[in-house]
Amino acid sequence: MLVARADGRFFRAGIGPRTLYSGLALLVLAVVGTSVGASDYAGLARQRQQVASLRQELVERRSHLDFDDARFAEIQKEIASWNDVQARIWRPLGESPAVTAAINDATPPGQLLASVQDTGTRLRALERMVTRSARVLAAVPHGRPVRGQINSGFGNRQSPWGEGTEFHRGVDLAVNTGTPVKATAPGVVTFAGSTPDYGNTVEVDHGANIKTRFGHLQKIQTVAGQRVERGDQIALSGSTGRSTGPHLHYELILQGRPVDPKISFDE
Repeated sequence: MLVARADGRFFRAGIGPRTLYSGLALLVLAVVGTSVGASDYAGLARQRQQVASLRQELVERRSHLDFDDARFAEIQKEIASWNDVQARIWRPLGESPAVTAAINDATPPGQLLASVQDTGTRLRALERMVTRSARVLAAVPHGRPVRGQINSGFGNRQSPWGEGTEFHRGVDLAVNTGTPVKATAPGVVTFAGSTPDYGNTVEVDHGANIKTRFGHLQKIQTVAGQRVERGDQIALSGSTGRSTGPHLHYELILQGRPVDPKISFDE
């Protein structure tokens, strides 16, 4: 290599192989160092981004946990109220339900699930009981078959035929001949015909060992085997059979025994 001097002359200068290789090595190290530094910077940037993402995820999970804690507290309160509700429902039925175990923050999930399942079983039993009771209630006659005053009540009375006292199995409702007679509960007509004492008569079976009987009818407007609903017209009142005048004889029969129909009237 020729190098110019200040006086305009040149001199020859050279670089030995060792010096050249050393310079190249330093250059390579500088390049590698710069690359590693850039790579480390990019890695740190990714790690910072991952940390920020993890922090955000932790915040969201904490929010979900707080929400779940609040919901769990609501579930605890609801389960605790079941005992009182079930007691109020079962009490009129003469039953005392088992008490659901207390639930608190320390209750294991397995015990919580067992308590809920046990309560669910008892609620389904209660549902069956209520369903049966509803069918019985639906079969109970309600209201008057005609709008008329009672002129002869249920029980012992002076015989209208002047033959001492007798047991009156129903009530006599004072109405004019031809007054529409209506069923007082859903059921199936089991008899629609004439008898010596009641004249033209209709009997309805409402299920649950409950029946009603309508006597002294002028005209029967249903047939045996027919399904009737509460409020359906089944006959016209009259004075047939052993009767002293126009009226409707109405009976309520429970398990084969007559009871006072007045208990089902709207007063």
